[in-house]
Amino acid sequence: MPIDESAPGRLRWTAGAVALDLLTDPAAPVRVCSLRPGAAELPAEQLAVNLVELNLAGQGRIHQPPGTRHRTYAAADALRLVEVTEQTDAEGNEVLLVRQASPDLEVVSRLESWAGISVLRATTEVINRSDGELTLTYVSSFALAGFGGGLRAGTRIHQARNSWCAELRWQVLTPEQAGLVSILGSGDPKDRFAATNAGSWSGAELLPMGAVENVADGLTWTWQIEHQGAWHWELGGLKEDLYLQVSGPTDGEHQWRQRLAPGESFTAVPVAVAVTRGGLDDGLRALTSYRRAMRRPQADHSELPVIFNDYMNCLWGDPTAAKLTPLIKAAAETGAEYFVIDAGWYADDSGWWDTVGAWEPSQVRFPDGFGKTIQEIRDAGLVPGVWLEPEVVGVRSEIADQLPPDAFFWRNGRRIAETGRYHLDYRSTAVRERMDAVVDGLIAQYGVGYFKVRLQHQPTGHRRARGGSGCRVARSQSRLPVLARRPAGPPSRARSGELCVRWHAT
Repeated sequence: MPIDESAPGRLRWTAGAVALDLLTDPAAPVRVCSLRPGAAELPAEQLAVNLVELNLAGQGRIHQPPGTRHRTYAAADALRLVEVTEQTDAEGNEVLLVRQASPDLEVVSRLESWAGISVLRATTEVINRSDGELTLTYVSSFALAGFGGGLRAGTRIHQARNSWCAELRWQVLTPEQAGLVSILGSGDPKDRFAATNAGSWSGAELLPMGAVENVADGLTWTWQIEHQGAWHWELGGLKEDLYLQVSGPTDGEHQWRQRLAPGESFTAVPVAVAVTRGGLDDGLRALTSYRRAMRRPQADHSELPVIFNDYMNCLWGDPTAAKLTPLIKAAAETGAEYFVIDAGWYADDSGWWDTVGAWEPSQVRFPDGFGKTIQEIRDAGLVPGVWLEPEVVGVRSEIADQLPPDAFFWRNGRRIAETGRYHLDYRSTAVRERMDAVVDGLIAQYGVGYFKVRLQHQPTGHRRARGGSGCRVARSQSRLPVLARRPAGPPSRARSGELCVRWHAT
């Protein structure tokens, strides 16, 4: 739908099933005052926050009292609107590009909608337009105001806690229970209700999600952070209402910084926000529709193959040729199509946790050769698979001594170790080439047709490349090792199809 700029200093973009209202004062940064279902009325009191908040080292905030809120940064306050354009992407989705600039920066907000779905997806790209190096210490992916219920009775804040075998425990809080109260007439608040994840396990303690429910108006805003690493979101009081800001890692919470040379750019992690009539379930339903619409095409989505894995309530990481034989037969008889040999296939004994890294089959567990068991799986009409943890190497593994220093993360002159393992830095050519060789070898030598890739290592912040300075992470804030490429000459399989790789983050 065309952009509506009929009201001076204001822009409304209606796309998909949502309407976004922005304030475009030429003497101020672009601000967002509302995201609502297309036909919903605007809140009576229209408050606004910067569409983008960002900070540069050496600048900080311009207003007091800031507390720990990621607001009122000088770098964000210097931004001014350059242009707003609308386009349609290759998938037919409507996209709004909001371009702002300051003397040092160019910032592009990309807002994307899907037809018939009450969800907006947002990213922020920051480009260094100065003559010198700049260091980002915070950049929001999306910010929002105009909830309407705010700090008054009838507003609910939702978050979901996780633990081992106790996932997805949604909790509901009032603003006061979240520590947010009105101090109208007594100055500006500095408190916030924040949710943060540190490290590469994005759902270790909390889901990278949240929601605000305006019970009186029957509206709910539900968001998800599309990132498998560190993230942060915060809610705070804005007069009698709330504001929301969502981001990837930050300096304040994660000691994250990103250096940008002149001309270099950085794109923050994507965030999707559903705005729906009804409660939390309605928001989750909209996000589910969005997830199904935005994921890339994959044959598994329609074929839904049945996969048997030998770990849970079964071999528990202690596979042997003898133990697997009856399981292979039983899996085939029950209709499974894939058979996955889980953890332990590469170790001679059960004490393998801090020795992983070589990823070579154990001759003790498979005395007649690993290939014989793989062939046994194929003869039963199943596609054979194995389990890998490619992001780590054990502290007692010989591979830890063979890889160069740039294969690891360092702090205080030492490789960072967690739970008996080093996390590998996939910016290193040696790491990528070695894991390519491991995967290609398992395919070519044994005919493995499926990889279950389990990410359960949890390195936290303060990651620093040896000899460098500042916290280094991938430029997109979202790099994970990419293992599988279609082999040039794939081995014969029980059935046709490309090599399949799944990430399994627990």
